[in-house]
Amino acid sequence: MTNVSLALVSHTNVGKTTLARTLLRADVGTVFDQAHVTELSEAWTVIEHEGARLQLWDTPGFGDTARLLRRLRRENDPLGWFLHQVWDRLADRALWCGQEALRTLQRDADLVLYLVNATEDPEEAGYVNPELEVLGWVGKPVVLLLNQTGAASSADALLERWREATKQHDFVAEVLPLDAFTRCWVQEGLLLEQLGPLLSGEKASAMQSFASAWSAKQLDVFTQSVQALAACTADTLLDEEALPSSVAGTRARQEAMDRLAERQEARETRLMDTLIDVHGLDGDAAARLHDEARDVLVRGQAPIGRKQGAIWGGLLSGAATGVGADLVAQGLTFGSGAVVGAVLGALGGAGLARGFEFAFARGKPCVSWSAEFHDAALRRCLLRYLAVAQFGRGRGVVQTAAMSETAAELAPWRVTIAEVLASRDNLWHAVRHASKQRAGVLGGLVSRRGSAEDAEARRREAVHKKLDPLLDECLRAALKKRFPDAAGLLG
Repeated sequence: MTNVSLALVSHTNVGKTTLARTLLRADVGTVFDQAHVTELSEAWTVIEHEGARLQLWDTPGFGDTARLLRRLRRENDPLGWFLHQVWDRLADRALWCGQEALRTLQRDADLVLYLVNATEDPEEAGYVNPELEVLGWVGKPVVLLLNQTGAASSADALLERWREATKQHDFVAEVLPLDAFTRCWVQEGLLLEQLGPLLSGEKASAMQSFASAWSAKQLDVFTQSVQALAACTADTLLDEEALPSSVAGTRARQEAMDRLAERQEARETRLMDTLIDVHGLDGDAAARLHDEARDVLVRGQAPIGRKQGAIWGGLLSGAATGVGADLVAQGLTFGSGAVVGAVLGALGGAGLARGFEFAFARGKPCVSWSAEFHDAALRRCLLRYLAVAQFGRGRGVVQTAAMSETAAELAPWRVTIAEVLASRDNLWHAVRHASKQRAGVLGGLVSRRGSAEDAEARRREAVHKKLDPLLDECLRAALKKRFPDAAGLLG
C-alpha cells in the first residue's frame, strides 16, 4: 500500500491538534490552552483510496527554537547531531518536544504543513524564522498554513504579508489560509490539490487520487445540501392555509397565520438539522452551530419598537406556543422561536405586517407567505448552508469559543449572497411565478389525474425541479466569489 504522510508542525500552542481534529472530523489528541500539551507524535488516517492511504501526523510544538538553533549552528551535521541527542523529557521539555517533532519529520513525513498564527505580524513573531531555518535542514517541502484567519475578507491581505515574509525560504512551496474553525470545505480541497505537484512518482499519483476522491465526497455533501434547501424553499413557496370563507373573521385569519408560522418554524429547524447531519457534525458542535446560525440571521438588524411589535402581535392569536410566546412586554423579544427571529431579521419593523398575504387558491380563500417573505426565506436558506459549510468545523471543548464571532464573520457572505441573487433575480421570480401558476393548472386537473394529494405532489415536484439547479448555481457562484482559486474544484 502506498502511504503519503503529512506532518503538522508549529510553535507550541498555535493550534495543530485543533486543526487535526477539524480536518479528521474526530476528537483526536488533547486540546488545552497551554504550551507543550502534545508531547509525542501521533498519526491518523485522513483517507484511503485505491490501495493508498493518506496520513496526518500531529507533532509536539516547537518551544525555545532560538536556543536550539544556536546549538545546531555549531555542528557540522546539525540535524544528525540533533536527532541523536537524548533530551530529558522532564528537565528540558521544550527541547524534548522539538526533538520529537523533528524526528517525525525526518523519519515519517513526505510533506510538512507548518502552521502559524495569522493574527501575529510575521516580522514580530520571533519564533517563525528560527523554526523555518530548522525546517529547511529537514529537506522536505513545506506548506505554510495560516490559522486564526477570522473573516474570509481579510485572507488576501494576510496571504500577501506572510508570502512576502517567507519568500527568502525557497523550500516554502506555498502559503495558504486554513483556519481551524473559520474555513470552507473548498479551502481543504485547494490544499489537497496543491500538495500533489510537491511529490513525485507513486506518491504524487496517490496524492492526486486522494484529492479527487475527497472532492467527490464533498461535492456529494454539497448536492445533498442543495436538495434539502430546495425542499425547504419549495415547501415555503407552496404553503398555504385555507380560510373558512372569503369574509373570515379576525380570529380565523389569526389562527391560519399561526399554523403557517408553526410549520415554517418546524421546516427551518428540520433544514438546519439536515445540513448539520450531512456535514457529519454531532455533539456540542452541532448544537452550538444550530443556535449560532439562528442568531446570525437576526443579529445586526434594526431594532423593533413597541408600535411595530404591537402590529405583529395583532396578527397572531398567541395560540402557537413556539411563536406567540415570543411576543411579550416591551414589544417583542427574539426568544427561542426560529421563525419569529427569521421574520424579524428578514423584514424589519416596517415590514412585519407584510409577512402574510390573503389570496384565492383553486377557488378557495387562503393565507400564504408574501413575496417579500419568500425572498427573505431564500436568503436565509442559503446563509444557513454557508454557516454550516464555513463555520461547522469546531470540535469538542474548543467549539463554544470558536463560534462566538460567527455572526460578524458571516457579514461578507451576506453581501455575496445579495450579489448572486441580484444577478439571478429573473430566474427566482420565474420559479415563484410558476409555483402560483401551477397551483391553478393542477387544481383543474384533479378529477382526471387523481386525488388532490396527487396534484399537490406534482405541483411540489415541479417547483422543486426548478429550484434545484437555481440553488446549485447560486451557491457555486457564491463560493467562487469568495474563493476564486476554487473555480476548477466547483465546476
